[in-house]
Amino acid sequence: MRSSNDSGGYPGIALNIGNANQDANSDTLISTGVWSYLVGRYSGSLIDILIDTVQRGTNSISGNLITGTTHAKMALRGDGSTIESYDGVIDEIRISDIARVDAWILATHESFRDHIFDWGTEEGGVTYKLEGITKDKNEDVLGSCECYLFKDNQDDTLTYEDYVLSNAVTGVYSFTGLTDDDAQYIVVAWKDDSPHVFDVTDHVLQPEEE
Repeated sequence: MRSSNDSGGYPGIALNIGNANQDANSDTLISTGVWSYLVGRYSGSLIDILIDTVQRGTNSISGNLITGTTHAKMALRGDGSTIESYDGVIDEIRISDIARVDAWILATHESFRDHIFDWGTEEGGVTYKLEGITKDKNEDVLGSCECYLFKDNQDDTLTYEDYVLSNAVTGVYSFTGLTDDDAQYIVVAWKDDSPHVFDVTDHVLQPEEE
């Protein structure tokens, strides 16, 4: 989101847990006129809010979300206590039924920052895709893995490029829209916060039609 409010605002998140409306509020303002990446997370024991991957507020609470009437609210507190309408631009909202780990939040934040200024390739240009299959250490297909794509800069550094979830049944993952056919890429696959190997035989760049 990008705030147009003179003071930015103190983000907060509220959820219906048990029989009460529970919330967590940021201890810091978001900046005015610049993009900020906000995440509200409930792990079953904590509600917390992160701004650009940094935790800015938390609240200890346990219990199940109320079914049927469950709602989630994210708003700004103009003076640090009063909920106000949000004044600004919201680019994208995602809702997950998984309490994402910090590594996932960091990866999606980097993707968010990259794509704000990503206007795509020149019309008619060739793009490429990178495909593979996630497997466990026994070479059995392992579905629903979190796959992170990194570009090898060939100077002992890696650059984060993208994130996808492999297919729940086949384990197939695919990164599309890549523009550099000479680049070397590394895919790191995770499931349940543990690293796993993946099949590299299909791990090759292939041209794709736009």
